[in-house]
Amino acid sequence: MDIGLLIDGEAREAVGGASFTRMDPFTGKPATRAAAARAADVDAAIECAAAAFPSGSQTGPGERRAILTRAADIMAAKVEEFTR
Repeated sequence: MDIGLLIDGEAREAVGGASFTRMDPFTGKPATRAAAARAADVDAAIECAAAAFPSGSQTGPGERRAILTRAADIMAAKVEEFTR
């Protein structure tokens, strides 16, 4: 399973394609490969968050709760995939 970065709603690799592999301790085989973020990736994420802040900060608590509940429901629906 490859795990990328999610910046500005876009799945992407780390700058320069840097990654790390997590090994399955039982089989000794690779379990996942994940993007290894660099400073440039962090800067890009910060820029996107700063750009989203003005509108996001105007979102009321009810709407925020609905967004977080939807995210939790999506994650719960993928629990088998996550644990695999």
